[in-house]
Amino acid sequence: MNDDDRLECGRTIDSVWSSLDAEPDEHQRGCAFCREARARLRRLRDLTREAEADDARLTTRPGVRRRIMDFARTHVRRGEQIPVQVSPGSSVGISERAIAAAVREAADAHPGVTARRCTVWGGEPSPDGSVPLGIRVGLVLRATADFGPLSQRRLRERVARLLTSRLGVAVATVDLRVEDVTHG
Repeated sequence: MNDDDRLECGRTIDSVWSSLDAEPDEHQRGCAFCREARARLRRLRDLTREAEADDARLTTRPGVRRRIMDFARTHVRRGEQIPVQVSPGSSVGISERAIAAAVREAADAHPGVTARRCTVWGGEPSPDGSVPLGIRVGLVLRATADFGPLSQRRLRERVARLLTSRLGVAVATVDLRVEDVTHG
């Protein structure tokens, strides 16, 4: 299994799929990524069942389940498309997952910091059509980490710089939220 089979929280899509008929566990109830994956996978399962009911003679050829899971992984993982450039009649978007991955890379490179979750939203388009992004990053800090105002400013700049250089997006704000402190 590769990292593409994992949600942002670390759970695998297969584990979420296999638990659809059961009540969600404590993690799934509290995790936005698992809740979204469960909702999308339930919809996929329901559509599959509807198709089977429409044609009682429908038989599954070898490999169909694998192809369904491949499709689900592709669509569940990428998240919403965040508009980054708009013009009359068209827009360009980047998946929330791609943006979040770049944010995590920048945050994880900062000493004593690990990114836990990332929320992305688009602002009002500028006159040139670019849509500046708002980023909220949930962080876990090592207890010994220097995370004063200067360190926070550097992390915000690192996140914005990486998003601009790698994805070509404008960043309006980077909101940092400490969610946990570890002693390791």
